[in-house]
Amino acid sequence: METPLAIPASATPRAPSLVRLALPGLLLPASFLGVAVMAVALQPLLALLPSDTSQAAQFPMIGLALFIFGGLWARALARHVDTGLRRRMMWAGAISHLVLVILAALVLGRAEEAFVSEGTSPLPIHNLFTALFVPATAIVCGGMTAAIGLAAGGGRLAGRLAWRGALAGAAAFLIANVIQDLLGRRVGGPNAAETATMITVMFISNTTAALAMTAAIARGLRAARTA
Repeated sequence: METPLAIPASATPRAPSLVRLALPGLLLPASFLGVAVMAVALQPLLALLPSDTSQAAQFPMIGLALFIFGGLWARALARHVDTGLRRRMMWAGAISHLVLVILAALVLGRAEEAFVSEGTSPLPIHNLFTALFVPATAIVCGGMTAAIGLAAGGGRLAGRLAWRGALAGAAAFLIANVIQDLLGRRVGGPNAAETATMITVMFISNTTAALAMTAAIARGLRAARTA
């Protein structure tokens, strides 16, 4: 039976580095690589299906990858902070990752259709990308962090962790995005479509956000454990 986040009073573990605490965050962007692997593996079968059916079959693959890698991320995070709540945190990570990423993708897809496809954007494309994705990242990171906090220690811990995860993730996404823009990797810039600029910038920025969020959660959990 799992018990609330706790550590024996006599235990004095050495605090791991911030980089080590952040490493489980690599499992979140890996979910997209998981989708690619499944797509390649199932390509012979998908090729036999009508195009509409083949496209619809991709959604379960995406959902399964988000669920699996979200759970693996939360389990690795729980192991890093030495909690006895790995199962609860794993379910919280899997479900929150699946639900929040899909909701964010749907909303961002509608926004792209409204502003970009119809040419009604009030901002340059690279600024619109930042204006849409940074708040979306904050919401996803805050929601996932709250889910982990709820599983690990209840509502009060969830509330304390949520703003940290949201702020860390959004700030990391913004910084990574700005650096890439300064290096010439501008979303909507010249030859952006040919070089898949938006996809690569989004992937790198999301990876940076996942690492920052994970480090913030891990530090918060360790602080709650020793309080």
